[in-house]
Amino acid sequence: MAAPLSLLLAEDALAEPEISKLFEPAEPYLCRPDVTLLVRAAHTTALERIRARAAESGELTPVERRALGSQFFARRETALRRYSTRLGPLVELDTTELSKERMCEEAWALVAQHVGLSR
Repeated sequence: MAAPLSLLLAEDALAEPEISKLFEPAEPYLCRPDVTLLVRAAHTTALERIRARAAESGELTPVERRALGSQFFARRETALRRYSTRLGPLVELDTTELSKERMCEEAWALVAQHVGLSR
């Protein structure tokens, strides 16, 4: 639920009060996650990664195109954090300086620790 709501807010499709009006009636019926992992990176790093994926595939997704703008990027990250936190616990992983392998290791460690699977 956090992802589509964050897009609406970041894109200025709906204002926060309108989003809340849509979200609040459904909120009690949503399954609560044990934990949500917010994977984030600095805007410049995200741009590099987006462009690398686009070079391989030959195209950008609509969300990737919008994320090229720093204002959309920042607003979306803030909204993802806010809506995810409303649904349950949130842990964040800053991947700015991490390799793909290290990202996976650290992501698993964070989630495992939060749900009680770590030693």
